Amino acid sequence: MPSAFDWNRELSWIKEYRFPLDQGNQTVYECLKNWMDDYNRRIMTTTFMISEEKEQIKFFSDRLMQAYELYVDNRYIEAFNIFNQAMDSVKNHLPTAPVGRASAYVADSIPYYRIMAGNNKYNRLQFLHIPCNSRQLASANRFSVPGMPCSYMASAKRVAWYECKMPDSFQWAKFEAVKHDKKLIQLDLNPLTSTLSLISELPKERWTEDERKSFARGYCFILPLIASCSVIAKEKEKSFVEAYIIPQMLMIWVKNSTDYIGVRYYSSSDNELVRNDCGYNIAMPAKHPDKNGYCVDLQEIFGVNDTNKTDEMEFLDFTEKFYNHHKVQIDRLETFYKEILYTRQHTHYHKQGTLYERYCSVCKVLIALIKAFRSEKGSSRYALVMSLSEAWYLCMDIQELTRAKFEKIKKENIPGADSLPDDTIIEIENDIDSFENTVIDLAHDFNLFVTVGIT
Repeated sequence: MPSAFDWNRELSWIKEYRFPLDQGNQTVYECLKNWMDDYNRRIMTTTFMISEEKEQIKFFSDRLMQAYELYVDNRYIEAFNIFNQAMDSVKNHLPTAPVGRASAYVADSIPYYRIMAGNNKYNRLQFLHIPCNSRQLASANRFSVPGMPCSYMASAKRVAWYECKMPDSFQWAKFEAVKHDKKLIQLDLNPLTSTLSLISELPKERWTEDERKSFARGYCFILPLIASCSVIAKEKEKSFVEAYIIPQMLMIWVKNSTDYIGVRYYSSSDNELVRNDCGYNIAMPAKHPDKNGYCVDLQEIFGVNDTNKTDEMEFLDFTEKFYNHHKVQIDRLETFYKEILYTRQHTHYHKQGTLYERYCSVCKVLIALIKAFRSEKGSSRYALVMSLSEAWYLCMDIQELTRAKFEKIKKENIPGADSLPDDTIIEIENDIDSFENTVIDLAHDFNLFVTVGIT
């Protein structure tokens, strides 16, 4: 039956929000408080929820802020009591997805991936999480409480690689759920795309009015929690990071919950490759450890047993593998650059030299990036990855401009002192084709390498 509500009018305002939240010059508290106040004001304008439900969302938002304030004020017991009350009040409204499924409404199974940097050798059980009897190794991060081991995985191998800071050498493991009865809280909702999907989906007649309201209500309930967990941290290396207060409290609540096994979330990293990727991460606290310190629940969910738990995971020296595989192409790029540079410097024809300017520039930059990428680490490597991921588009733009300019030169090439002879025309045509087959092809492979490559 048709919906009684104009869902575009009801929800379109949510599209204006963006996560993660950038606090700018504000404190974390000010950033969240301003967001919550604006959200609560707007939620009151909706008509598909009754007044009690809208007040419940406001109560939830207020309690999250109160728990944050109490924690910062060192009143930890009170903070956790308030946070637990807040979560218990909304837990039946939050959107969830079965572990190992794309969503609650799509039965297709999806795998998860985990990467561990370095040359150490780990088996499948060790990949699952830090054992509980080595909890001193569990450090503080956004969804990681110090001393509380969790299992962290990603929906795509490339996302796991980005989150692991793009190591050269690593082991990787693929985990597939064999049990799907446990649920993940869905924090991986994008206000723009998720709202557009809802507005498009809700009017369809296959849904009852109660189902439509339930979808939209759950979406409105979860957004304050997503906001609270997605403030960009300014000083990640400090032992205490205010932006991590709510997500860490959430992980403790999940650990003690019988309703949920973990959370699904988008990265709040300042790495644009991670943030713009369509994949997500999952974090699942280790519960009920066995005698070796490994979570019994997670072993059951992912089918880790006596027959496979000691299987050694695949090791990959990723960068060397790529360089070895593309050695011939890289050599061809350098040869092409030397030849095109020589031609530009020694040609008798100004038009030909001008035509090759962009070729020389992009080849020089690409060679420098490729050489630097092999040795750089950390933030420098990230800058190189971003540059290499865009180099293909730059090369294609240059090729398009060069072809257009060459066609104009040919069209205007009338006999005279500055005209190009036929053999030079053929030489230029061959060089344009060589740029396509040598430079653009290699740039495309690098684009795949840094955006999709390890899938």
